[in-house]
Amino acid sequence: MSSAVSAVASSDVIAAYKRQLAFRIREAAEILGISVSMTWKLIKSGEITVIRLGRTTRITADEINRLLKRDA
Repeated sequence: MSSAVSAVASSDVIAAYKRQLAFRIREAAEILGISVSMTWKLIKSGEITVIRLGRTTRITADEINRLLKRDA
């Protein structure tokens, strides 16, 4: 993960997204400061846990916070 991720306070990120509980892959990638393709690679490797709702894949705010704290 990029060093930019560690510079972002997770509470600020979540506040910026109006306290959503789950994010689309594109949104999560933007928050984490990585590409969408890297996000999918991390999902497939099991490093990021997702929620699947029908054909929709979401990453929870808690999971994003976990990733941000891990790289802090």
